Amino acid sequence: MKKFLLITENYVVSLFTRKLNKDYLFHNLSHTQQIVNSIKELIIGEKITEVEANILFFAAWFHDVGSIYRKENHIEASVNIATTFFEEYNIDNVIIDDVVRLIRATKQEAESNDFLEKIMKDAVSFYYSESSFIDKNQLLKQELKLLFRRDYSELEWIQKTINAFVKEHRFYTKYAQENWQKGKDKNLAKLIKIESKLLKGKTAENNIEIVLKLYNSL
Repeated sequence: MKKFLLITENYVVSLFTRKLNKDYLFHNLSHTQQIVNSIKELIIGEKITEVEANILFFAAWFHDVGSIYRKENHIEASVNIATTFFEEYNIDNVIIDDVVRLIRATKQEAESNDFLEKIMKDAVSFYYSESSFIDKNQLLKQELKLLFRRDYSELEWIQKTINAFVKEHRFYTKYAQENWQKGKDKNLAKLIKIESKLLKGKTAENNIEIVLKLYNSL
């Protein structure tokens, strides 16, 4: 299976390198490689069996590859690419079904129904705990603007991110809670500081507008 994992890696790397739109500033090969590294860390931390580890690695490599063909609902495109790839190598349907299930678990709105799905969800959100989170979050903001024409102001984006941190995201595994939560908390504190500065700037801007209106009315 180690040999097939290498074949899988080479296949996905080739697809990303040759076909991915350059406007994917965040969801690109580097991001996928980071997810794979996060999976490695969780496999060791949570003492996952070799069979389960392989399924997690397959899902990690394929979970975003559908972006090369489709912007909307790229997860299902990823499922199709992975399924076709595994069928060509006559991989057991049980393994294929598990990989598909874990790819779909990466959808933001998806519920985690078992432990492997929880590991998968923690891996894809590992960057919430990284010291480079603020920079990566800006890349995501630019990606949304370029690909989907979602042009958020800095304040809107920071507040949207804070809402995601507080209301939408959580780490599921014990390892992530013990090792990644502190990094996430530090990033939340940074976001709140940025929001505070932006709000002060907005207040000052509004005050200037009020003064100018009063002046022009004289």
